[in-house]
Amino acid sequence: MRFFSSRSNIIITFFFALMALLIGRLFFIAIVDGEEWKDLADQNTIKNLYTDAPRGEIYDRNGVLLATNIASYTVDLSMGDMDDKKMNEVVESLIEIFTRNGDTMSDNFPILLAEDGSFSYIYDQEIQDWLAAQGMPLDFTAKQAFDEIRRRNNISEGMDKYEAQQALIDMNIYPPISVKEFIFTKTSDKNAFLTKFQVEIDTPAKEAFAEIRKKYEIDKNKSDAEARQMMMLRYELTSQGYMKYLPAKIAQDVSKNTVIELGERSSELTGVSVITDSTRSYPMGNHASHILGYLGKISDADKEKYVKNLKYKPTDLIGLDGIEQSQESYLRGTDGVKKLQVNNAGEVIRQVGEETKAVKGKDIILSIDSRLQAVAEEALPKAIDAMHTGGTYQSQYTTYNYTKASPKASMGAAVVLDVKTGAPLAIAN
Repeated sequence: MRFFSSRSNIIITFFFALMALLIGRLFFIAIVDGEEWKDLADQNTIKNLYTDAPRGEIYDRNGVLLATNIASYTVDLSMGDMDDKKMNEVVESLIEIFTRNGDTMSDNFPILLAEDGSFSYIYDQEIQDWLAAQGMPLDFTAKQAFDEIRRRNNISEGMDKYEAQQALIDMNIYPPISVKEFIFTKTSDKNAFLTKFQVEIDTPAKEAFAEIRKKYEIDKNKSDAEARQMMMLRYELTSQGYMKYLPAKIAQDVSKNTVIELGERSSELTGVSVITDSTRSYPMGNHASHILGYLGKISDADKEKYVKNLKYKPTDLIGLDGIEQSQESYLRGTDGVKKLQVNNAGEVIRQVGEETKAVKGKDIILSIDSRLQAVAEEALPKAIDAMHTGGTYQSQYTTYNYTKASPKASMGAAVVLDVKTGAPLAIAN
């Protein structure tokens, strides 16, 4: 015990004990668990490259195509190990090519720049558009709008806000309002966008634009319009969040001239690739558009649901209304996956395993008769105009006289049902 009576001996003993512990741990990691740690290291360099699956098509009851996919060329951009300066150089070159060839770039950057130089948030515009469509004052708060919808649909004042919301859902009415905090869902999207760039949520659009421009390190000599074009493309990458290693779609359905030029300048344009893709097409144009709905990008507020829980890619398009939205799980296919091993610079080393091919989504056949739908949509506004003035509605099928004018008649709906099954054949509003 005399050995431990000396302070220096205690320190020496502690030192050697610690060294023995570290050596033992190193042996355990390198030899005993070496294979496991090697597998984990390999996994850190394996990235999934996805091939978008074609979306299922939509037909009417007679097999007439209502929604389909058209083959096109899409330009992708990957960040790789590029810094802001290099990224901005590539983006500038792409904008010059797209503009010269008349191609349309992806524009999901939510700060708008008007011709007079003023800035605004697209979220605020969408709220006002919805309020106007509902015939409500444009300065209504979310609570005022919700209360007005309750009143219009005779929802009892005795119900709490959650019960009232469920009552509206039961009537297939979905106001874009979160009743928990009485906030428009588009306001939630705006807050999520600003938070992503660490900008205060109450920041005016012009100031937010300046802050984000600075974060992207865009040349001060660029005009606001030029800067916004660059921010449009940069934002496509930023919006992918933790999946920034995936390529982002920055232009769809580009011209053959663009495809050729990008191929010729591939060594110069780092991270740029051209792929064969498909775009959604509606052969009947605007007919049945309110039934079919449309596609759009996943909003910031919905990314947890789609990207985190349902494993969508941040750049995926989803149904935002109508059949496209309600039948999303059927229409969406299964993306193809190619596993690539990359180095720490983001460069591809090799393909790992077999590529999984994309599987098209399921086709859907509606009860709607497209010919009858077109007739209903064309007849309805004519009938409303005749009712409004007290005139005569006339078509190749019938004539009807409105003996009394109804000046307030400005809206209407028409539904045609199969008398045997009750299935809707046409729905116009």
